[in-house]
Amino acid sequence: MNLINIFKKIHHALPAKRRSQLWIILCGMICMSIGETIVLGSIAFFASVISDTERVLQSDYILFVMNVFNSQWLSNSSNLIICISFVVVLLVASKNGFKALISYWSIRYSAIVEAMFAGKLLSGFLQMPYEWHLSQNSADLILVTANWRRFIGRSFIYSVLQTIADSLMVTILLISLFVVQPIVSLIVISILGTTSFVLFTTVRRKLDRVAVKARNYEQSLNKQATKMIHGFKDVKISGKQELFNTKYTQTLFHISKIQGTQRLISGLPTWLLESMGFFMISFSICYMLIFLDYSVARVSGTITLLAVTAWRVLPAMNRILSQLTSIRNVIPYVEKILNYYKEVEENESMNQAGCEPSITDIEFKHEIQFQQISFSYKNARRFALNQISLSINKGDVIGIIGASGAGKSTFVDIITGLLVPSHGKFLIDELELQSCSQRMTWMTKLGYVPQTPYIFDGTIAENIAFEIDSKNIDTNHVLKCCHMAAMDDFLDELPLGIDSYIGERGVRLSGGQRQRVSIARALYQKPELLIFDEATSALDNTNEKAIQNTIYSLRGKQTMIIVAHRLTTVASCDIIYEFDQGELRRWGRPENILE
Repeated sequence: MNLINIFKKIHHALPAKRRSQLWIILCGMICMSIGETIVLGSIAFFASVISDTERVLQSDYILFVMNVFNSQWLSNSSNLIICISFVVVLLVASKNGFKALISYWSIRYSAIVEAMFAGKLLSGFLQMPYEWHLSQNSADLILVTANWRRFIGRSFIYSVLQTIADSLMVTILLISLFVVQPIVSLIVISILGTTSFVLFTTVRRKLDRVAVKARNYEQSLNKQATKMIHGFKDVKISGKQELFNTKYTQTLFHISKIQGTQRLISGLPTWLLESMGFFMISFSICYMLIFLDYSVARVSGTITLLAVTAWRVLPAMNRILSQLTSIRNVIPYVEKILNYYKEVEENESMNQAGCEPSITDIEFKHEIQFQQISFSYKNARRFALNQISLSINKGDVIGIIGASGAGKSTFVDIITGLLVPSHGKFLIDELELQSCSQRMTWMTKLGYVPQTPYIFDGTIAENIAFEIDSKNIDTNHVLKCCHMAAMDDFLDELPLGIDSYIGERGVRLSGGQRQRVSIARALYQKPELLIFDEATSALDNTNEKAIQNTIYSLRGKQTMIIVAHRLTTVASCDIIYEFDQGELRRWGRPENILE
């Protein structure tokens, strides 16, 4: 994907307001380039006045000004120099003030676009189908939203805007120089243009390859860091610290080497163009003196204009080449972001109608039904669930058992609305859940307790209410849920009770305590259906028994689904369904299934 196509994609993704702002900034850059030309012309003219005041006093321009204002004040050399110096100072100050304003707009605009893309991506990731998330690497998603977002704003949009601004300035200045001195200008432009083109095309392919390598190594580095931090205990106990550290250090070394190469390549145009610029000035002097037979006075005026132009053009061309190389470096990152953005937009357009707020509330009063439901994951060879039909009555405690890969998790994901059946019907009191909005409404009626609950670094109350802002927490309801989850004993041992901080991933709690926090969180939602997905499988026998007692103490108050490997976990259920290779093998009372 080339630079122009990427810019078109970004422009297309921008809201109408941001597109208008972009064009306003570009118009401002055109005005700034024209102003830059006027300023440089005034500086060159000022230099000519100082070097040959008498000749300037006899020029048609000065005579015209004196006639217009009917004043001979400018006929004095000192007055003329003072007047022109004030005009030059005023023009330079005005130009720099306007340039500062355009730069501020460009920086602010880039930051806004960066924030817009990052916010849209994160919001879009949360709206993407659950099956899509199963195929993604979480480290990549975090990298895109937390780190790579800067590439699309600061490193791409801003660099493109600056490149456009510098290109406009260089173009207008060179055109002006061509009007004043066409032959010399044509030679200078031809040589510098050819040199710049050769420089950029020579390093472009190398930069593209290096940039792709840099992106891949950064992805690898982020994944390695995630493994080491999240799996610290396993890494420590297994004695693999040195192995992980060596791999991480090697990747860091590769990244440092690549970044050094990128900086070297980015610096080459600056050094070469600077040398070429001084060569062209010397060449122009020799050419005008030898071949055009100009006088020294005429050559000095032309060289002054040429030097002043070079003073602005050469740094601008250096910036252009440097910015283009920087843009090439970040293109792989921007492409990745745009690919994610495209997936997010496609998902939004598909669900735009189906995810409108549901008009009819979904109430579970009588029965949940699976009617001939089948489900197959993308690219899977067989159905994860095949022709499943069952019913769950209000108030039932249902047990789901089966070996690994039997289809238990897929069953739970469908009943929670995370997955959509490939075939068949999922009904709540005869209402079929078909649309995205219906599934989203149904999710608000559920309480879910996973095998490994997500506990964030906050207080017990914040984790139960799943709230970061404590103002939104119903403390009385939290305490009630804690009591229902049998948390009273261990809360009494904490000086701050539910306001105690429990650390990242609940490191200050035991496994059983973390599960109780998860149960209380599920109850806080006032669910109509409570799902325990292998909630006790990671606990020891003592904690498992305690959590089982807590779960079954909710009988009569909640409709519950208990998914388990251990048969003892579901021994007190009303009905047990046994899955085997995606099919419903048998079902019935516990005494019939577990005999």
